[in-house]
Amino acid sequence: MDREHSANIGMRLIAFKNPELPAEYHVDSFMEITRLPPLNGQ
Repeated sequence: MDREHSANIGMRLIAFKNPELPAEYHVDSFMEITRLPPLNGQ
């Protein structure tokens, strides 16, 4: 899955432990994912 393909289908990407990746969100632990706006109602 690459950034262009995910954008074309409306899917947001989460980069895990890699701040250099082009993604909507960047996390360092799986637990951080549950606090992201799409998952916590924001």
